[in-house]
Amino acid sequence: NSLAAVRSRSSGSCELAITALEMDRRMIAWAAEHVALQEAGSTGWKRHLRELHDHGRTSGAGFGIVLRLGDARFTLPADGLYDVIFLDAFSPPRNSELWTREFFERLASRLAGDGILCTYCKSVPVLSGMLKAGLRVGTLPSDSVWTGTLAAHRSDLLDNPLDERTLEAIHKTPRGVPFRDATGFATNAQIIQQRQETMRKP
Repeated sequence: NSLAAVRSRSSGSCELAITALEMDRRMIAWAAEHVALQEAGSTGWKRHLRELHDHGRTSGAGFGIVLRLGDARFTLPADGLYDVIFLDAFSPPRNSELWTREFFERLASRLAGDGILCTYCKSVPVLSGMLKAGLRVGTLPSDSVWTGTLAAHRSDLLDNPLDERTLEAIHKTPRGVPFRDATGFATNAQIIQQRQETMRKP
């Protein structure tokens, strides 16, 4: 995501200040050896990834990246606003800690008024969690080669709001029960179990 943001930056635009949250430093090392080599036009990106791995920060022409290692629930900055948030956690069954209503509330507090939250995930409980966190939610344009979800504070920033079928699933079926983490310390297994128990309630 950082590479995509840097590559999409137009010449002369404002400098990108990127905060990267990562649980496992080994992922950075893996990316330096594999992902960077596959990206056309990514000259020097391997060096930047190695700098991130070794020193926790790197910078280049028009961008700077700071790495914060650990569980994102605890490493998410407590202040400052972001124009774009990429949420690229593992899928909800594996990493539900980062798909809860409470985590979306925290992300919403760090999202600028005209900012956008982007993610590949389109599952109903995730969409429900975003909505219950006070965000407006939509999908990527239908002509996009990718699928995914966009969320923002303002509806006018979303070209493709959720359709009626999805909204009905969110509001009128058990599938719409969001993941919850009221304490902020729940494990993946605890979050999954709590949601399943809530879904079974009449």
